[in-house]
Amino acid sequence: MMSTGSTIPFVPLKFIAEIVSGGTPKADSDNWNGDIPFITPPDLNGLDGEVVSRWERTLTKDGTSGSSITNDAVLLSCRAPIGHVGVVTSKVAFNQGCKSIVPQDADDLAYMAYCLVASRRALQALGRGTTFMELSTTELSNFSIPWPVFEDRCTIVRSLDRETGEIDAMLAKLDELEQTLLKRRRAVILEATCQGSSTVGGPSESSSNGLPDREWRMLPLKFAMESAQTGVWGQPTNGGSDDVPCARVADFDRLAIQVTEVPTFRRIVYAERIRCGLQRGDILVEKSGGTDKNPVGAAVAYMGDAPAVCSNFILRLRCRENHYPRFWLYVLHGSYIAGRTWNYVRQTTGIQNLDVNGFMSMRHPTPDFDEQRRIADHLDEVTGRIATMLAKIDELKALLVERRAVLITDVVTGRKKVPA
Repeated sequence: MMSTGSTIPFVPLKFIAEIVSGGTPKADSDNWNGDIPFITPPDLNGLDGEVVSRWERTLTKDGTSGSSITNDAVLLSCRAPIGHVGVVTSKVAFNQGCKSIVPQDADDLAYMAYCLVASRRALQALGRGTTFMELSTTELSNFSIPWPVFEDRCTIVRSLDRETGEIDAMLAKLDELEQTLLKRRRAVILEATCQGSSTVGGPSESSSNGLPDREWRMLPLKFAMESAQTGVWGQPTNGGSDDVPCARVADFDRLAIQVTEVPTFRRIVYAERIRCGLQRGDILVEKSGGTDKNPVGAAVAYMGDAPAVCSNFILRLRCRENHYPRFWLYVLHGSYIAGRTWNYVRQTTGIQNLDVNGFMSMRHPTPDFDEQRRIADHLDEVTGRIATMLAKIDELKALLVERRAVLITDVVTGRKKVPA
């Protein structure tokens, strides 16, 4: 067993480490896109003391003069939010949302990281601020962590490395299963909507090549739609009868491809509410905004029950009576995930826009109404089963992450004894 007695001493960080605050250089092009990683709080999210291996931005050598450099250190997010922990073992820069904690002895790097992970709630409680909570250098310097003798610190690290490694391996397996299910979902949607209906089963007769005997038309999207209407943003609410829910792109559930909750209210005059109003089953397409990772063109169904409108960054599509809305939802989602929609993305200053005319002229393989409904019903069933399995995976991952956090806390505080 470890050599500690009944009480583990606690020592303020300022006596066992150097603490350095970060910074962000000016936006000059000479400062950015170099070889030096630039770490911000989002880059530390979910690491729980593991080595930082991904980052969004980099600095040049000139850019480091406006930031801070660290190496062989623990990085702690100290605002937005407080408590994310990562380890760096090579030279990085970091912004003012992080603090670098460099132990006096590099051999204590892993132990110190585990202690800070176990102290997340206590550190968050020390945050101060009005606009956002921030942990000051003074508060962090005076924060105490368990500090047994060096041999016991090494024993704790070996034990936690082994046990958290087993948990991380299980999490990795769940990640693999999640990706397999997502790939399966993608393949099913693409095959059913873009390559005929050979995979959907059921009563439709098929020819020898697996495609339906009845001919599918290549139909421009605009001929399947009764209307294509850009939304409205209106004015701030005033508590009157014109205040209504306004669906935004931020409300899109991109996995379930739907919008159900619309928390934002805007003041929309009656004529605009009529023109831009939403009906259950309407297809909403992001027409402005977008990012490199999620370009404009994503489509979801409005599945809310309350009267609502959509914002001016959204195109509302409503199907003709002889076309089945959920089939066209899957068609547009399939076109998006396959990258076809991206051909109609136009980049202007600081924002993406969808070429609506080109988008509405896209031609899609189109069966008759009954086949559309059969395909959509099948995809609802298959994607629903996959969604259930994905939800179960999320539950298991959450339990494992919680178990990992409890384990670290119990070991570093001495509640759980570890063998030597």
